[in-house]
Amino acid sequence: MDVLIEDAGKVSILKIIGNIDLYTVVDLKHVFQELNQKQKFKLIVDLEKVEYMDSSALGLFVKQVIILDKNYEVLRIIKANDSVKLLFQWTNIKKNIRFYDSLQSALDDF
Repeated sequence: MDVLIEDAGKVSILKIIGNIDLYTVVDLKHVFQELNQKQKFKLIVDLEKVEYMDSSALGLFVKQVIILDKNYEVLRIIKANDSVKLLFQWTNIKKNIRFYDSLQSALDDF
């Protein structure tokens, strides 16, 4: 799994390439920790290139959503496939995650 970080003004865009599972989630955890330390809470996560996520990945996203909520933000996810969206729908954090079909629509929501 690779994570590309792009800055769009005050917004950080994370493009994740590859599956997120027990073996790769630690890399994404480090990215989230770095952004949190820099107080970059305006996030868009592009999941177009992610076909599979396991429960460890979901747990990491839940933790990040809690951090964002404490900083009055929500997690914006773009281009997620239906199986990945379904994982998020099983959690109690649905109200703190927004899904978009395009980067522009997510950016327009800030």
